[in-house]
Amino acid sequence: MCEGTKQLRAIAESEIVLKTIVDLLYDYRNQARSIYALFELMGAMMTFGKLANDLCGRGVLHLIAEVMLSGDDFRNGLIRIGFEILWSAI
Repeated sequence: MCEGTKQLRAIAESEIVLKTIVDLLYDYRNQARSIYALFELMGAMMTFGKLANDLCGRGVLHLIAEVMLSGDDFRNGLIRIGFEILWSAI
């Protein structure tokens, strides 16, 4: 885990930003256009220990797995990003 960039530290300190990101992920069925961006953001956030612990505590890993399993093609880029997120969380 890295120390985090100033942007990641700012997200970790802001409950509003973090809650908004998590709420968007919980509503992934209606966020089809932004799911790739959300997954990329989650991947970056999982590299910062404080954010990774907070996101795991909010049930984000379950949602990541749910999105991955709802895909119809395992060659999809979203699946790759999902595995990177899960691996970073371990």
